[in-house]
Amino acid sequence: SIRRTPPLRSLLRLLARDTSGVVKLQIDSCAKGGIEGGEADADANQAFNVTNPAGRYSLDLSRPYHRALLRMLHKTCERFSCKSQAAFQDISFQSGSVSYSHAKKDEHGVWVVPKQGQLSLTFGTNAGKLKSNSVEECDDMWDFSGFLQKRISLMRLQPSSHKVAPLFAHWKALGGRNAEQVALLDALAMDFTFSFPQLRELAREKELTNDVIGRMMHCISGGPVARYLSMLLAPTLRSYEQNYESARRFLA
Repeated sequence: SIRRTPPLRSLLRLLARDTSGVVKLQIDSCAKGGIEGGEADADANQAFNVTNPAGRYSLDLSRPYHRALLRMLHKTCERFSCKSQAAFQDISFQSGSVSYSHAKKDEHGVWVVPKQGQLSLTFGTNAGKLKSNSVEECDDMWDFSGFLQKRISLMRLQPSSHKVAPLFAHWKALGGRNAEQVALLDALAMDFTFSFPQLRELAREKELTNDVIGRMMHCISGGPVARYLSMLLAPTLRSYEQNYESARRFLA
């Protein structure tokens, strides 16, 4: 469920990023559970979605988790070469007589944010103003498929060649614990994109081949050819028919 995956999603992104020194995760008994009750329940409504960070945020900056969210919003601006003044709209800040000013990095590269106050803001990045080299002008304004593919390549994380090994090593270490591997697949499916060879590596777990195909089909890069090859990983004809039926609208 979405309620159990945010912490796992964050850890997996940390493991897969080139700028992170993390090379190993040890996560046990995390297939069940959720965020419930009191402040924790409020945090569930303030979860950061890396593939769609836009939205309204109400942050209590006395709480470390909310300060971390604010830093992640600034990192998103930096990632897309978007100024904070443009991305942060409808700002309301209550902290005595102190006025709000946008965070800046210190000498260690850490975003310095206020530690007190109630901050409300609407965050948005105008895709038409992003200065990312990975986004090009669409030749056809009606090419919805091309637009979605470019957005996916921009927003989702593609593990680099030297970080995909630790990611798959964690998958392999969970062998035999199907529930935890399914939870891992759910987390990967929200933030990552994989090539067909990488998906094939995940599908080596025969008991979970159908789960890998069904849950990760929308994450495969390489277009129709890669998706067709991924469908052929089904161990039986019956499994292929079931996978095709569940993904028929997506594949159409």
